[in-house]
Amino acid sequence: MELYSILTIIFIFSIIQSVMGVGLLVFGTPTLLLCGLSFHETLGIVLPPSIIISLMQVCEAKVPSKDYFKSEFNKFCLPFVLVGMAIALTLAQSVDFKYFVGIMLIISGSIRLFKQFEAILIKVIKKNRKLYQVLMGLIHGLTNMGGGLLVLFSSSMHHNKLDIRSGVAYGYLFMGTLQYLTLLIYDISFLKFNILFYIITATLTYGVLGKRLFYRTHESIFQKMITSIIFLYGIILFVK
Repeated sequence: MELYSILTIIFIFSIIQSVMGVGLLVFGTPTLLLCGLSFHETLGIVLPPSIIISLMQVCEAKVPSKDYFKSEFNKFCLPFVLVGMAIALTLAQSVDFKYFVGIMLIISGSIRLFKQFEAILIKVIKKNRKLYQVLMGLIHGLTNMGGGLLVLFSSSMHHNKLDIRSGVAYGYLFMGTLQYLTLLIYDISFLKFNILFYIITATLTYGVLGKRLFYRTHESIFQKMITSIIFLYGIILFVK
């Protein structure tokens, strides 16, 4: 795949991640899979720019001081990201991950579409935080599609969009870092020079455009657009 095509994908979904806290993994993963890249190659491309955007968001906006958010997340979610990654890397040669990614997209889209169900689910998450985080970590490690679940988890604890995005950025930063380190341990050849271009593109996109859009975007319109894209990708992955 041509470098300029990859950089275009990173640019577009860096804008979304700048506003929503998720984007490069949720949309970049299925996009690159549809372009014919393997699950391994896709991770090697989308993880570094996603990590750098999350890092900038965490540094800029202090994560709300809820002790159990970080302590429970580190204890219950992160270990199972490693478990999911180990399974995914082991099965990558024999399993087509497009179907798993498609399922997660359709589930995430359905939750976002039916707000009453989303409200009920958030209440369930509050009562079963530890179990939810275990499942979230496992699913993210397996499919790279834990972004929607992470947004729900952060939404169950925070109320305004800045706090929600800060929580999502914290989770994405550490999940993505663990994933990328695991990928490099599995195969160091994924550490390529092109990664510098991916990181620079994401950094400039966030610094020049993304932050401004975050404060100026009408949230309800943006949320509807994201939900539509999630459904579209989920269906395309199955048809493809």
